[in-house]
Parts: sequence; structure tokens; C-alpha cells
Amino acid sequence: MYKDYYSVYIKKMVNKDYFIKYDEMSSIIFVALDRLYKKSVPKGNFFKLLTTSPRNEQGGILIPYDDYVVDERSAIKIIENIENKLKMSKFEKQKFHLNVYLGASPRFSEKKFK
Repeated sequence: MYKDYYSVYIKKMVNKDYFIKYDEMSSIIFVALDRLYKKSVPKGNFFKLLTTSPRNEQGGILIPYDDYVVDERSAIKIIENIENKLKMSKFEKQKFHLNVYLGASPRFSEKKFK
């Protein structure tokens, strides 16, 4: 009984497109990372880093993200701007934040204002 109810509920969710699909979410994350690297010091291009970075033994890409620094306030503005344009649900916002902050994003530095 429980499995049937759960599967029907999931089918309704998928049919109504409540959630952004996996491929769409990954492309949104890539665009956010590209915007963060363009605002970083030194400026970078995330898509160029993906193609030119060396690979490790398992085939993973070694992006030198510690070499790039972005202001925390401008990073938050970029992320919130993307969220507001796409009208993400609470779950999608959490997923998006985790992937951007814990992913290959540049280091965040807090500007000290006088």
C-alpha cells in the first residue's frame, strides 16, 4: 500500500515538473560557477578551466580553484540572482547552494569595509 502511494505521488510530481531535471540543474550550476570565476581575482573562465585542467589517475578534473578569489557579497548576489530568475523551490535552492559552495567554486573572501 505504501509503495503504491509513493510511486503515484512521484509520478504526479514528475508530470507536473515541480523539480528541475538533473541535466538542467547541472547546467545552471555550471553557469553560476562561470559567473563566479568571471568576478574572481584573477578573472577566469570556468568552461576553459574544465577543458584545460589536468586530470588525475581516476579521470577527475583537477581545477585550481584555490588560485581564484571572489568577494563573498558579490558571490551571494550572483547566486540569489539566479535563484530569483528561475523561481526555485526550497529544496532546489538548498541543492543549488550545496553544489555551488562545496563544488569547484573559487574561494570566498569577505571584503573589509572601513
